Formats: sequence, C-alpha cells, structure tokens
Amino acid sequence: MTLNDAIKKIKHLRQWLLFKKVESYTMVGHDRLYELYELVEKIEKQGMSGNFVECGVWKGGAAAVMAEIINKYGERRNLWLFDSFAGLPEPSVADGILAHKQYKRDKGECKIEDVEEVLLKVTGNKKNKVKIVPGWFNETLPAHKQSVGDIGLLRLDCDWYESTKFCLDTLYENVVPGGYVIIDDYRAWPGCQKAVDEFMGINNIDAELVFGSGGAAYFQKPFIVGLDKYWTAESRKYKKPHKRINEIYGEIIKGGSGGSIIDIGCGPASLGEMLKNSNYKYAGVDVFMQKIVFGRYAVFDLEKDNFKNFPFNEIFNVIVISGVIEYLSIDRVRELLRYLNSNLSNKDTKILITYTNFSHYSRKKKTYHPLWVNIRNIDDMKKEFKSAGFSIVKHYPSYYYISRRRLNVPHNAWFSFFSKYFGRQIIFILRQEKK
Repeated sequence: MTLNDAIKKIKHLRQWLLFKKVESYTMVGHDRLYELYELVEKIEKQGMSGNFVECGVWKGGAAAVMAEIINKYGERRNLWLFDSFAGLPEPSVADGILAHKQYKRDKGECKIEDVEEVLLKVTGNKKNKVKIVPGWFNETLPAHKQSVGDIGLLRLDCDWYESTKFCLDTLYENVVPGGYVIIDDYRAWPGCQKAVDEFMGINNIDAELVFGSGGAAYFQKPFIVGLDKYWTAESRKYKKPHKRINEIYGEIIKGGSGGSIIDIGCGPASLGEMLKNSNYKYAGVDVFMQKIVFGRYAVFDLEKDNFKNFPFNEIFNVIVISGVIEYLSIDRVRELLRYLNSNLSNKDTKILITYTNFSHYSRKKKTYHPLWVNIRNIDDMKKEFKSAGFSIVKHYPSYYYISRRRLNVPHNAWFSFFSKYFGRQIIFILRQEKK
C-alpha cells in the first residue's frame, strides 16, 4: 500500500469500511467503488429526481453501495436491479475473440440470494426500496420500463455489445436530463465501447465521456433535450413545502393583513397550497402548465419569453421569486427586476427573493447544480437589486449547512461570519425605493 493509498483510506474511512463489506460480492475494485459512491452522493446532494437502475448486478456489491447511500439520504428513490442470475449471454462477433475465451472460462453466474445477502449485510432490513428483477434484459426491461419511471442514474455492467446496446435503447429515454449513465466496461471490452459510441452517435448525444479507473466511463444526459421533462420531474420533488418555502410563508403571514401575491417560478405551487386558507389571493407563474388547487395560474418561460407577454400586469402586495435567478443569465435577471419595478410593484409591495450563497458553495464546486448559470456572490446580487430600484429591508439564510448537516437555527442566533460561509440559501426582503 502506498502512502497516498493510506491517506485516502484514512480520509474516507467510512466508505472504505463499506467497501470492505461488499468486496467479496463485486468484481469492481475500491477505486471504482469510490467513483460510484461520489457520483451517487452528488446526485443525492443536488436533489436530482429519478430512480437508480443497475443492469448487470452479479452478486450485488455495487448495488449495496448505492442502496446504502439511498438510505443515508432518506429513501427518496427506488433501486432497480436487473440481471439474468444465470450468467452472461454468449458474446457476439462485435465483442472479439478475447470475450469468447473469457465466456468459456467464466459465464459470471450468480444467485439472487447473494444479492439479498449483501443488501442485508450493508443496509440491515432496509430493503423496501430495492426491486430485484431476474431474467434476460430483452424480456425484463420492456416489461418494467414504465414501472421504473424516471432514472437519475443508470449503471450498465453488461460486458457485451448486444446487452449494452439493448439497455441503452430501452432505458436511456427514461433518464432525466442531467441524469448520469455509467458504463462499467467501456474500455474493458470492445463490444461494449462500440455499443456506446454507436448509440451516442446515432442519437446525436453531445456529452463528454468521463473516464474512471478499471475501464469505466460515464456521461451526463444533456439538459438541452427534454428540458420540460426535467422541470416536470423537479416539480414533483417540491410538492411538499421545503425549508425555504416555510420561511417565505412565515414572512408573508407575519404582520401581513392579506392582499394579492404572485409566486414567480412557483413549481407545483406548494406556497399557494399553504396560503389557501389565508386572506391572500394567490397567482402562480411557471414554465409549463401545473395543476394547482388554489388561485390563478399562467405559463411563462423566464429564460426566453418576452416580458411584454408576461401574463400579469398589475400591482401585487407580495412578490415571491424562489429558486429562480440562479438559472437565469444576469442580463435576464436584470430584465426581470426592471419588469417587477415597472409593472408589478409599488413602494408598499413586499418582495421576497431567494438566492444561493456561493460563498458557501465556492469551496465545493462539485455540488453546483448543472443548470446554474448566474453564479455570483451575495454582495454582487445586492448591487443588482439596488441598481434595479429596490432597497434591501433585510436578508438572512433560510438554513445553515455544516459538515453535511442541515441546521435549522434561527438566523438571528448566528454571527454574520457563519451566515456568509454556512448559510446555503439567502432570503432577501426588498422594497421599491421611493421614486
């Protein structure tokens, strides 16, 4: 063991202990397991939607690692495991002579009981989110494609050309924009590489292949294709109000006597649901049609639609923009702020805007959301608000995030230093300056 290996194991002791539990149930070495762990955890931290799917499970070591991370983050998704449990199919001509020789030596046979054993060993009895499907891919994948639903991570450990091609042809459509596809054998078997290259070429998938250890590679499904599907999936995550929306709701109700409110970028209108028994008249705006149960609703694409066609042109008592401006170019943010000032607000309007605190995120760039385009520090955003004609009444973090833990601590209980570096989302309360 080298010194670097020793340092890595000390730094990642928890992962190393997990890998020791599963190493007899997988042919994937520790380096590839580290890469898998980091990618899966990145997906969970970003809150990406979609289930995890593995095609080619063998004894379930890699699957157990994914199951453990799913449990760690609150079992928000299912893990689907597809394998024949009768070994590999016979390779084709495209797989080459070495593949045929390997097939004669070892067909990679395993049993479902092996997978169940390692899952029990790693996760205890928390297996309710794991779906094990035995059988050949050409029979099981089409039959379960609809049940699998959206996929956030598709891991292919299929070895051969035909199997890899069939999995991509069948399941890639389910992968959400921004989701990841791991090909464990990309550089290990020529047929696997050929299947991936052909698939990406035929479907014009403009994505960078990232190469890992042991011949593995992965790519991220581009956001350009099916962005509406991505936002549809994202909306489902926020049907129940999260911490930021709860804080905003508290600000609206506190001292508020009622009136009209517009929620720009409302998603599934969870804020509107909270306000339905209040004295506020709710209006929501989002990029595609949402099913809301309270108030008015209209469609508007904040990224590209002309503000001359904005569906509302009236003065509101409260304006809410939450989880929006990180996804817009700074020029588009300025245009939005000018529209608010000129058409939707007056000096009595209370404006609540949330923005990601990049002083916190700047130390952890790998946790950036892939769709963020407006990445600026808080002081720069303050200047933008003021230049658009708004004064800042106050601003504070909706919550603090320290060492992978979310702390729900009242914002006034912390010094500004902690707010700057550990406040993950900042809530701004603005008023229109006197003209």
